[in-house]
Amino acid sequence: MNPFAAVTYKAVPPSVPLIDWTALWHIVVISLAFGSGLALGFGLLLLGLSRGEDGKRGIEKAGGFLLAGLCGAACIAAIGVGVYVMCNPPKSKPDKVVAVTSSYVAGIRANL
Repeated sequence: MNPFAAVTYKAVPPSVPLIDWTALWHIVVISLAFGSGLALGFGLLLLGLSRGEDGKRGIEKAGGFLLAGLCGAACIAAIGVGVYVMCNPPKSKPDKVVAVTSSYVAGIRANL
C-alpha cells in the first residue's frame, strides 16, 4: 500500500514571468544615461581646468574654473545619488508566485 496514493500533485503555472523586461529596460537606460553623463561631466571638468589655467584674460580663467567647479559638483552629486540609491533600495511588492505556492501547499495539507 502506497502512503502517498492520496496525494495528487498538480503543476502550478507561473503567474509572473521570470524576467521583468520593463524593469530591466529601465535599469539599462538609466545606467547608460548616468554613466555617459558622468563621463561627459568629468570631461568638461578637465576642459574647464585646462581653459582656466591657459586663459589669457580674466574672464576666460573665471569661466574655465566656473565650468570646472560646476561639473565637479555635478559629478560628486551624481556619485552621492548613486550611493544613496544603492544603500536604500525601494521596497518591492511581494511576488504573486509566493502567494500561489503557499495556498497550493495549504491545499495539499488539507487533502492529507
